[in-house]
Amino acid sequence: MEELLEDLQSLVHRAQRTRGTGKLQAHWHPFIARGPLQNVVTACRRAKLRARRQRLQRIRWLQPNVAWAIDATEYPRDAQGDRLIHVVVQDLATTFQFDPILKANFSGHDATTLLLALFRRHGPPLFLKRDNGGVFNTPEVDALLAQFAVIPLNSPARYPRYNGAIEHGIGELKHDLRGCLLRPTPSAPSAALPFARFLVHKHNYQPRRLLGGQSATQAYFQRPPLRWNRGERHRIFAWIGARAKRILRAMDHPNQRDLRRAWRRAAESWLRRQGLIKVSINHKTVTPFSP
Repeated sequence: MEELLEDLQSLVHRAQRTRGTGKLQAHWHPFIARGPLQNVVTACRRAKLRARRQRLQRIRWLQPNVAWAIDATEYPRDAQGDRLIHVVVQDLATTFQFDPILKANFSGHDATTLLLALFRRHGPPLFLKRDNGGVFNTPEVDALLAQFAVIPLNSPARYPRYNGAIEHGIGELKHDLRGCLLRPTPSAPSAALPFARFLVHKHNYQPRRLLGGQSATQAYFQRPPLRWNRGERHRIFAWIGARAKRILRAMDHPNQRDLRRAWRRAAESWLRRQGLIKVSINHKTVTPFSP
């Protein structure tokens, strides 16, 4: 039993699968049936993931228009081989989603055009959360952010939980929109866009427990959003940059990934000092795995 527990602890658990399960089953096949051993591995993985989630920091944004998030998702290819791209921009404090974009091909120029229209209509946020690569990290998008002095916050590589709020929002829309798209009939953007707009409208007017029973629309428009002029934005950017440099000086041989991590930590420090975010950790009791 001690040997089995050691083997279980050495497994690498992912969200849905556990790496090394096949090798474990081949080794213990003479002693344990495949089904019971798989049940034990599944229970161990769930306990590990549950404990990991309990240790994660949870950030709650307290003021609208401080930070937006932008992300995209893809739908299965239609009969012609075209893939529909669904782009969503969301205010992180209120979960309010702006007008969606659906296109067969989405480029950095399209992302720039979308953000420019939203900045002019709603005013630019102070921060923009985005993926670490792809069409949201092109020179054209960076130039637009510099023009409006919007500070980018890039997600760590292969860590979608950093932008989990919009990931969850896209998941809701994608689940509902998938049933509206007819296949194998081509899913033209012009045909799917009315459904996407309706689902965003549904999302924005649905009461949310996180918002005290208010809808995202009520929470976003109930008070004037915070504004910063260009000089204030530049001073905030300089403060975050100086703080990130101090963090890097405390590291041994920092690399490019450490640079991005230091920038995120410095931005979080500024936001906490200003009372614009609340950071917490879930303290619910976690039942440990027991053989």
